[in-house]
This record gives sequence, C-alpha cells and structure tokens, in this order.
Amino acid sequence: MSKSNLFVEHMGDEFKKLDPMVQQAHRGKSIIQGIVGVSQGNFLARMICRLLKLPKAGTKVELRVEADHQADIVYWNRNFAGQQMNTRFRRQGDYVYESLGPVKLFFYLENKNGALIYNLKRVALWGMRLPLFIAPKLSAFEKACAGKYSFKVLISLPVIGKLIEYHGELLLETES
Repeated sequence: MSKSNLFVEHMGDEFKKLDPMVQQAHRGKSIIQGIVGVSQGNFLARMICRLLKLPKAGTKVELRVEADHQADIVYWNRNFAGQQMNTRFRRQGDYVYESLGPVKLFFYLENKNGALIYNLKRVALWGMRLPLFIAPKLSAFEKACAGKYSFKVLISLPVIGKLIEYHGELLLETES
C-alpha cells in the first residue's frame, strides 16, 4: 500500500525506509492502544500540565490513539484513560507542524534505523515564534519492538526541566 499523505509527502523516499509497522501506523486510519507510563516533572511542571490539560501521571495508563492520515492533514485523537488530547498535523514549508491549542510545534521528520524521529525545529504560541531560549524542548520517536508499536515523548521547559513524558509499547490496528 503506497497511499500518499502528509507524512509520506514530507519524508519522501525516507518514509519507505521506516519499519513496516511504523509505516502502517501512518497510512490511512489506524488505532493504536495499550498501557503506557506517564510522568510529570516538578510542582510547577505539574501545574502547567494541568493548565494545558495534558495527561495525568500514572504508571499504567490506558491509551487509545485514533489516527487519520489524509493528503494534507493528519488527525490524532488521543484518549489517556478518559482524558482527551486531540491534535492536528499540517505542512508548512519544509516542516510538519502539530497544533495543540494555541501551540504549534514545527517538526522535521526523520528515519533513523527504521524509527520515526520527530526533530523539533521551532515553536509558536498564538502564532508568534518563540525564541529558542524560552521554547520547550521535545524528544520523540516511534519504532517497532518485538511486534509492538513502541514510542516515547519527552517535553521539557527551560529552567523548569521535565514537563511531561509518556511512553509504551502498544498494539496497532488499521482500517482499509
């Protein structure tokens, strides 16, 4: 199946070098679900997480992601044990950006040994680009591991440190 979409167009031939499970997760409609770990940083980080309605911390949190990869937009509807976190991906120039409320995260997607790496290049808040010294840092990847969809997301803030981290090994279902 070589159906084109936002991620395929952005990555070009590199998309074909991703692990087949990662490719499958980013084509058409898919559901990824299982148990994940969610942790938050210090007291101030926890308050920011609450304000931004980010997932609550827990060692065994149920996660269900319903993804819909279309030609010019990607929808990710995440449900962390009943707590919704919905985002949209679009393309702008050389980047794919993810919108989460007033925040836009601009990524360059990369294949590294079959894993999908999200390289955060810039951040905008209410349409204004944040200077790097105050912008959040993000480390994120997706890969296949022992027949499961493995991922990790870590977001940190200058001075505060870790804001939130979530990771796990999930099961992938796809729709035709």
